[in-house]
Amino acid sequence: MLENEPIIAKKYAVAYLNNYIDQYSFKEIKKLIELKKFLAKNNHFYVSLRIPNIPIKIKEEVLDKIVKEFELPSSFQKLMHLLIKDGRIEILDSVLLSIWRIYKQRNRIVSLKISSSHKLNDPDKKVIKNLITDKLLKSSNYKTALMKFKEDPSMIVGLKIESRMLLWERSIEKELMIIGKSIAKEGIPCE
Repeated sequence: MLENEPIIAKKYAVAYLNNYIDQYSFKEIKKLIELKKFLAKNNHFYVSLRIPNIPIKIKEEVLDKIVKEFELPSSFQKLMHLLIKDGRIEILDSVLLSIWRIYKQRNRIVSLKISSSHKLNDPDKKVIKNLITDKLLKSSNYKTALMKFKEDPSMIVGLKIESRMLLWERSIEKELMIIGKSIAKEGIPCE
């Protein structure tokens, strides 16, 4: 991957969204993420589209089938055709990620990963969702929170909520770490 690839991908994403964001609901944006997951599992996709002997018309037909299969707006077809013509189809997954991030930013959506030391039941999840809605969403610029729950057995009794810009943790492990730092800094009090 080239160093400036994410910058170029972001420029394509911004230009695309500036022209076509009105065509996208959250449901359609999620389809783009499904396409990104497909591309991650099928690395050979880019290799086959970079073969110089295959006519560009055939490559565009393959891209058109992908748009149809993932039920994407026809405007996305234009973006993929542009990437193939510009010789940059291999940054498609980076463009998709940038579209996802920019869409979330413009629509004030935050993605949260909620890790717990044990499996949470539905009532526990509801309490956490309410806490996030009451505390985070009301006191921040965010309008919506996408929450993904995950069990993390490496945690010592606790809960961690994190996004790209936020980290909140309440666990025995964190408390022990704080105590350890305090002891290292100040020493053990002797009486």
